[in-house]
Amino acid sequence: MTVTPTAARGAGGILRRLGAGCYDGLLLGGLLMVSVGLATYLTRPAAGGATLEAFPHRLLYQGVALAVIAAYCGVSWTRRGETLGMKAWRLRLLTDQGTLPTWRHVLVRLAVALPLWLTPLAGLLLFMHHSVSGWLALAAALPLGISLAAAWPHGTSLHDRASATRVVVIPRS
Repeated sequence: MTVTPTAARGAGGILRRLGAGCYDGLLLGGLLMVSVGLATYLTRPAAGGATLEAFPHRLLYQGVALAVIAAYCGVSWTRRGETLGMKAWRLRLLTDQGTLPTWRHVLVRLAVALPLWLTPLAGLLLFMHHSVSGWLALAAALPLGISLAAAWPHGTSLHDRASATRVVVIPRS
């Protein structure tokens, strides 16, 4: 599927992308609660009174979470070019050639974007637990801001550039 340049324009600004990201974050949060909860249930100790004190299967849970994120984004982007949040905000992910991304594009995009999204989240969690000062938590949020603040021409971010993709606004029909 290709979208002609006259039918789509650049990503339209940071607020539109953040809105779609928040929407997708809520959807992914629900999917992660169900999938990691199911993994926790399946790996619980056989003894009824025992607890998972040190989370011995922590790497399994993290792997399940990463697989759910990759599956949600990958299936959505390779089939339609948009997640549900992107659809609500009329955004679509395309390659630089105007076609739907492949799994290679998706995996490169996620590999670059995931640290950019997790760094400010980690800073916020550390700040909430009073482990670090507010300035350090703010500094942890800078990579995300730089990535999404259109540091490159045409509103592309670091993960757009690395994966040779772009986010475009689909006009109202």
